Amino acid sequence: MGTITIREEEGESESESEPEGESTAPLFGYRPIKSPTHIRVLDIHPAAGLDQPIACTIRHVNLDHRPPFEALSYTWGGKENQTSIFLNGQPFMVMENAAAVLRRLRVSGQMRTIWVDAICINQRDKVEKGYQLPLMTRIYQEAQQVCVWLGELTEKIREPLNRPWWDRVRIMQEAIVAKKIVIMCGDQTATWDRIEVAIKNSIWRAPGPEDEFGLGDNKHAHLFNDKYLTVNEYRQKWAQGVFHVSVYKMLYDFRGLRCSNARDRIYGFLGLTSLVSHPDFKADYKARVWRSYARFAKHLDPAPLLDWSETEPLYCAGSRLGPATVYPSTNLRMLVVEGIEFDLISHLSDAWHPESDVFELSRRQASELEKWETLAMAELGPACPYGGGKARREALWRTHIADFAGKKAAPTSLGWAVECWYDRDGWAKPLVDPANLPEKTDEEIEAMGLRETLRWIGSEATGEFKLEESACKEYGNCVRRIYQACAHRRLLVTSRGYLGLAPWNARVGDAIFVLKGGKTPFLLREHEAPGQEHRLVGEAFVYGIMAGEAVDLVPEVKQVRLL
Repeated sequence: MGTITIREEEGESESESEPEGESTAPLFGYRPIKSPTHIRVLDIHPAAGLDQPIACTIRHVNLDHRPPFEALSYTWGGKENQTSIFLNGQPFMVMENAAAVLRRLRVSGQMRTIWVDAICINQRDKVEKGYQLPLMTRIYQEAQQVCVWLGELTEKIREPLNRPWWDRVRIMQEAIVAKKIVIMCGDQTATWDRIEVAIKNSIWRAPGPEDEFGLGDNKHAHLFNDKYLTVNEYRQKWAQGVFHVSVYKMLYDFRGLRCSNARDRIYGFLGLTSLVSHPDFKADYKARVWRSYARFAKHLDPAPLLDWSETEPLYCAGSRLGPATVYPSTNLRMLVVEGIEFDLISHLSDAWHPESDVFELSRRQASELEKWETLAMAELGPACPYGGGKARREALWRTHIADFAGKKAAPTSLGWAVECWYDRDGWAKPLVDPANLPEKTDEEIEAMGLRETLRWIGSEATGEFKLEESACKEYGNCVRRIYQACAHRRLLVTSRGYLGLAPWNARVGDAIFVLKGGKTPFLLREHEAPGQEHRLVGEAFVYGIMAGEAVDLVPEVKQVRLL
């Protein structure tokens, strides 16, 4: 039986590199903060123009006295691009991105007070960071307004959508609790409520055939909308005082965000959870990453793991094995669970990493996926568990969409859409990314006919492809599901002949386990060192066992030790 252990990264030590931060000039000395409710704020001195030197004064205030100030939300940028400002009359090195926003925030004739984490917290004092960072929720909540800095404007008007600010872990807490948000990009500003409209206007383009299928927006725009709506939902709950969100849900909703310090995966959301006031749990940047994660998991209430409202989950691979069983261990870096070892990966395709942010109309623009079909239909030895021939082709298209289990499975009729997406006859030509279209005026676009428009976006052939409106919508939804299921994954074939989807880092020989309480199968890899431990590779989709069927084939349940 295997064990799950949390591995210590090679070379990691207690003095591991600091979280992303500003580099300060050695001459500046921070005055210690007096009490847990005191913070530093920055007074930006007025200037006549953007080219004037940046001069600021740093001072201490008590949040209990409700001092007036604004708060800055921005990404720090790389440490290689630094510039000097004057802080209390002394040179102070900051990242260029910080200097750029300080220039924009200055107003002529009066002082402006703002809180900037990279300057107002001594980034070289990990003890100070440990008790100042939990205050960030209160700081952003009590600020008169939060100024979000996306950076200077560029010629690409769609580009603000892709700025790093939208992808950072700590940014989400700042946006959720703010009373008022002002988005800044160069000299342009917009309120939070207007930013969605502003960005949608900035990515307007002429309609093309992809719009017939509901695929007109690129993935960046689609992901932005999802992210914006998720944050907006949290903002509304916070403002209404009904913010009772599971820690698990929050970590899941924002799992795709980035952070330079792995500890911020959990510390970045502490201020939104009850753990921020837990006497035995504090942010500790001196601790190793694995220890921070283990302590966090130890303090979580396991009850929210069970979603009692979900009567029929999309997947329930481990449901027939019973609820999850986790055995206590004195080793914080090991997790002992129970499950069955269903099979091994015998063959893997190359990973599919889409090159474009545009949803392509067909598979013809993704050569890797054409090879997936070749692998899936090859005679690889064992008898096909699906019955071979037509049944195996159905298993393949259902794998492409990571089909749901039970009554939520796609109807057999959806197979036409996937077959159409295979594009064996070449009905669809590659689309041009809207960002790279030749410039045309609004008048020129309005004057173009359909044929000329199709020629403009590089997809004239699609003008001959006609479908009913309902079928177009169904086809578009099918393409989206294929992208969601297959992007950055590999097609797997098991020793028993099952088809499925694996993470891009999977290897031949990885074991497919179905664990108690698990909704999906998991890929585990034997640890290099002896002792029968395993490492978790990631979750997997295996068509034919997503509703718990694996227990009929491999009834033996064993313990698994995960490192």
